[in-house]
Amino acid sequence: MLLVEALERLVDIFENRGVPMRQHLRPGLSRADVQTALSPLGLTPPEELYQLYEWHDGIDVVNAPDMLFAEQQFIPLSEAIQEYADLLKYYGEVPTSIDLSQCFPIASFEGDYSTIYCDTTLVEGLQCPIIGIYHGIAVIYENIERMAQTVAEWLISGIYDNDDAPVDDDRRYAIRERLNSRIPERNTSL
Repeated sequence: MLLVEALERLVDIFENRGVPMRQHLRPGLSRADVQTALSPLGLTPPEELYQLYEWHDGIDVVNAPDMLFAEQQFIPLSEAIQEYADLLKYYGEVPTSIDLSQCFPIASFEGDYSTIYCDTTLVEGLQCPIIGIYHGIAVIYENIERMAQTVAEWLISGIYDNDDAPVDDDRRYAIRERLNSRIPERNTSL
């Protein structure tokens, strides 16, 4: 499945469940706009990052009825740039085996980041994986497409259906592992 198809499927799942996400997605940016915005940061955007922001420039985070990426919101590029600065400020000195300056946030919520690795160096054998940064630093998805597919599967499986009950983390992790099987180690900090 291609990235845009996976993202459209995710939005369709929300819409079919009566959650109007599509109307809150911001218009996409041009490739040149993405490049111009990120070049001062010294990042080389991977193709998936271009595709993501060409699809839509995040979501209206104030008015959206739900989080697009499970427990995180898809942030507009201008806000992602500010989140990137915050990420480096708060996590820049954390000892890790990866270069956090290459981790660009695409989704976040209250200091919990999903970032795409913007370097050709492989991380755990993966090119441009999604790295979670919060209470630890770990590869959490193989790429943005797998992230969208995983969240879609969580929604279809009813992981977030009961607001009064805690999320079944065992089921959630099992789905994530199944759809991101190329990640060699799970739930460990780098």
